[in-house]
Amino acid sequence: MTAHLYEDPRCPYCEEFETTGGSPKLREMMLDHRAQAEYTLASFLDDRLGAAGRRGRSTPCVPH
Repeated sequence: MTAHLYEDPRCPYCEEFETTGGSPKLREMMLDHRAQAEYTLASFLDDRLGAAGRRGRSTPCVPH
């Protein structure tokens, strides 16, 4: 299985995924060679408004 993850370093949903969401399970699967991850880093949030800029309009980060 390959999970392609789209993440913004400032996104609170991305942070939640990495710390308490699916990332710990994905990490375990990667260590067991049952999965691999591909990351695309992007800026989903509006620079002018800081971290709250587009939070309500951004898509939560989920593997697919």
